[in-house]
Amino acid sequence: ALLGGIVWFLWQRANDDSVLGDRELASSLASTSNVEPISGTTASEDTFTNILVFLVDDVSSEHPTLAGATLMCLNRSQNSATLVSLPLSMQVEDDKTLADAFSEQGASACIGLTSQATNMSFEHVVVIDNQGWSQLEELSNAGGNDLVSKVSDLLGYMDSSDLLELAETVHSIDLSSAQRIDAPVTQQDSWTVVDATELGLEVGTLVEEQS
Repeated sequence: ALLGGIVWFLWQRANDDSVLGDRELASSLASTSNVEPISGTTASEDTFTNILVFLVDDVSSEHPTLAGATLMCLNRSQNSATLVSLPLSMQVEDDKTLADAFSEQGASACIGLTSQATNMSFEHVVVIDNQGWSQLEELSNAGGNDLVSKVSDLLGYMDSSDLLELAETVHSIDLSSAQRIDAPVTQQDSWTVVDATELGLEVGTLVEEQS
C-alpha cells in the first residue's frame, strides 16, 4: 500500500511537470519475442519480469553513445534475480553489432533486435546513465521516505506509468543478492553470437526437457 501511494503521488507529479520517458521505447516493446523452446528445452513455468537496460554516456543527448547493456531477469515465482551483461559486440543483424545498431538506429530499434538475439521477451526497457543505474538498483532496498526519493529520481529516465509497475517489481526483489553473469556467447566466423539456449538455462526462462 505504501509503494502504491508513493508511485501514485509521483505519477501525478510527473504528469504535472511533463517529465516523461521515450514513448517510442514503450511502443517498441510490442516487437519483442516470447521465449521460445529450443531443441532439448521447454519454457519455464515460473513468472518472469525482464528489464532491458541500455547504459549510455549522456541521457540528455539526442544521439547518446551506448556504454553497456544489461538484462535484468526477475523471477517473481522464486523471488530471485539474474543480471546479465550483454556484449556490445553481439550480432543483432546480418552485418551489425548491438553497438552499431544503437548508433545508427537508436534504442527503440534495438529492443526487437536484442529480443531476437537473446530469445527473451522484455516487459520494460530503460535508457539510463551511471547515476540512474545506481538509483534503479537501490530501489530494491529502499523503504519509506527513501523510496520516495529513489523513485522520484528515476522519473527523468522513464515514462511515469511504466515506472509504477517497474518500481513495484524491483522493490520486491533484493538485487544486492542477484546473480551477475556475462551472457554466454559463441564465435561464428568473425561475429560474437549470444548462445540463447545457454542464456535461457542460466537465467531459468528455459529448462531442460526430462527424458
